[in-house]
Amino acid sequence: MRIFAFSIFFLALLGCGRFTPTKIDLVIPDQIPVKFQLDFTKLASPPNWDSLLVVKPYADPNFNQLKGYDTLSSLTQTDIHILVLFVDHQRIVAYSLVPRILDLNQLWENSESSVKDHYSFPKEEAKFTFEKEEGMYVLTTKNP
Repeated sequence: MRIFAFSIFFLALLGCGRFTPTKIDLVIPDQIPVKFQLDFTKLASPPNWDSLLVVKPYADPNFNQLKGYDTLSSLTQTDIHILVLFVDHQRIVAYSLVPRILDLNQLWENSESSVKDHYSFPKEEAKFTFEKEEGMYVLTTKNP
């Protein structure tokens, strides 16, 4: 009977929500060069991942990939950073917060799809090039 009760408790615990994925701190130099490539394949080292989701600031916290991840959903409700999610087979395995000095929000500003909550990039394309112009870093990578 104790084993049965423990099994029910354990299953209930697993069913209460998803675990928060690992936070990956990006290694960005203190002095960012005039030209800088934000290459997630080199700057971050989560375990296996096959795609990167770049989430728009103030995105709907209930879009499909974030459902059940309350902690991550709350990170979308600010514009002090950009939330990026490392995904493996449609499952979030890690996340990072990109400082706005390297403003990935330009993906939306320079796009016809400004209403999208996120952009998805295959791992091989998770590289973004910035160039400093008039004190700001401008995204020079082609937009999706």
